[in-house]
Amino acid sequence: MSFVVFISSKDIPSYSIVSDITNITQPSNQTINCTLRSNVVNGTTLYWEVVGSGITSNMFTGNSLTGSIVVNNNMATFQLTTSYANIFGTIIFSINIRSSNLTGPIVASIPSINVEGSVFVPIGKGYVATAHQSIYDSLNFGNDTCAITNININVSRDSSAGVISSTKGYLGGGENAGGVRLSDIEGILFSNETSINPSVNLSMARYGLAGVNSSTKGYFGGGQNISSRTSYIDGLLFSNESAINPSASLSIPRNYVNGSSSSTKGYFCGGYYTTSGSIIYEIDGILFSNESVINPSATLTPARGQEAVVNSSTKGYFGGGLDNNSGVRLSLIDSMSFNTEVCTSLSATLSIGRYGLTGLNSTVSGYFTGGSLAGSNISSNIDKLQFDNEVASLLQSVLQSTVRNSTGISYNP
Repeated sequence: MSFVVFISSKDIPSYSIVSDITNITQPSNQTINCTLRSNVVNGTTLYWEVVGSGITSNMFTGNSLTGSIVVNNNMATFQLTTSYANIFGTIIFSINIRSSNLTGPIVASIPSINVEGSVFVPIGKGYVATAHQSIYDSLNFGNDTCAITNININVSRDSSAGVISSTKGYLGGGENAGGVRLSDIEGILFSNETSINPSVNLSMARYGLAGVNSSTKGYFGGGQNISSRTSYIDGLLFSNESAINPSASLSIPRNYVNGSSSSTKGYFCGGYYTTSGSIIYEIDGILFSNESVINPSATLTPARGQEAVVNSSTKGYFGGGLDNNSGVRLSLIDSMSFNTEVCTSLSATLSIGRYGLTGLNSTVSGYFTGGSLAGSNISSNIDKLQFDNEVASLLQSVLQSTVRNSTGISYNP
């Protein structure tokens, strides 16, 4: 890439900038030569910066998006080398030249340089614990194909909650086919896809609860026990699979709530909170560092229950659900930024409105699977939401079973 700065006169500097490359398609690191020409005084320092949406320093081998150059004999040069391994998809960036300092006036710029990076293929897998069956359906995140696993569910259940450590996935609570609320926890050892049965139990048997997790603990919040909805939060410590009982609780007791996890907080979203099944906009949760209650101002729009939640590294996405006040099965998708805790509605929607669906997510996409359709119909379809552009599409692949009120566990090594 080259920068060229021309000065039209000794008294009134003028600047222009060029690069030797403006479009990179080769699957390797590429050096962009930049040349700056100027009639400013010899020894003048100018400053360059790389700017663009989603541009990070590791996309360049020098791990820097800024630098300085010194003009001598009306010229200065510098180079940028792209790091192909750290660029996924197409990126577009600009290069600005500033006078005085990195916050000084922009005197020249290259408006657009395109780089086609590598295609990132996730290697993880999502597991759906099929309600009232003893099987896990699976979705391969690398090729979006589905298969039945050989992992057994020891106690078939619906409306349980899932949490994950780096090596295991856990199912907690739920309700068996006889209507008995459960307190046991079982799960999957990811390395060999075998069942695990830790001795730890939830402190309260319930169904319609939600799971959130930090890197060290899994938390189960809300749900309904034998007689009433609860605001209780309990869980397990991953290192030794022992029970934990934080003092934090949901601000409003409710069931059919869903969970979303950032790296620092767990959010409990929506649900039903009265005996008549009134639904709620509420989003509350737990701060992982000290297990204290959080209650952000963000709310779901509209209020709903039995939606599915998927997580990127920066947002939680809420798809589908039931507007119990109107009986409408929803197809809309909301997002909440973990940074600002503000909810917005996406233009993307599910292919069809449904509730009781199950969320899975890779590092680059979220999947909304199954759910209850109109009448007594239950779906096996999968809608995929691409995180980078927030575009949704219906997969050709379908789950091997129709599922409703099932539990999802996502493994992303």
